[in-house]
Amino acid sequence: MCDRAICINCKLTEHENHKTQDLVQAATKAKGQLRTDLARVNHHKHIIETHSNNVTEELVLLEDKKTELTADITRRYTVLVAIADKLRDETLASLNTVNGKMESRLEKELETTQQSLEELTKLQQRVQQAVDSGAGC
Repeated sequence: MCDRAICINCKLTEHENHKTQDLVQAATKAKGQLRTDLARVNHHKHIIETHSNNVTEELVLLEDKKTELTADITRRYTVLVAIADKLRDETLASLNTVNGKMESRLEKELETTQQSLEELTKLQQRVQQAVDSGAGC
């Protein structure tokens, strides 16, 4: 059988001794095959569209999750910074307290030491005067 569809004139005459098929029948058969193929294409198109929609939804969910996690991380960071600021302030206040006490104690000690040094210097001068005045004895 010849795979080519032919017109009615060729069908009525000899067509190289091949069996022929009417053009309308060939077109009908081709349309049937096209309908089958079109149904398969529509089915696959539906599958691809569904997959595309699923991927789009996943992208939206991913972006939403990223936004949520970013906000959570920012909140936690803010809390940690506040805690660190509070600890810094407390530590600096403690340092200032300890430093103030040490400074006060050292200033008193310096004052006492200077007074002792002044008294020792006066005593030294008296002893020196006594030694100098008693040199002729």
